Amino acid sequence: MTLPYEILQDLAEHDQYLDILREENCISYLEIGSKWGGSLFRVAMALPLGSKIVSVDLCPAKPVFHPEHISLIKCLDDLCRRGYNAYLVSGNSMDPNVVAAV
Repeated sequence: MTLPYEILQDLAEHDQYLDILREENCISYLEIGSKWGGSLFRVAMALPLGSKIVSVDLCPAKPVFHPEHISLIKCLDDLCRRGYNAYLVSGNSMDPNVVAAV
């Protein structure tokens, strides 16, 4: 399977993680540090349509110079078009405002 977004994780290990999410019938997922969006996308595809998918990432103010951010935004848009409730919370995951937003 060709992946639409770059992923840094080992795919065999990630597949085992996806199996756990399916077994637990997860319908929401929070990922801190999504980089290109590859892991986020694979997780979403393992969850039922309508699931809530949230990414917390340190996104720069000007994404045009950061291909990782552009890819992540495309990933989130793609997930929304497919029927997921996908959101980006931009900022440091330890910031109280980011925690409150999540």
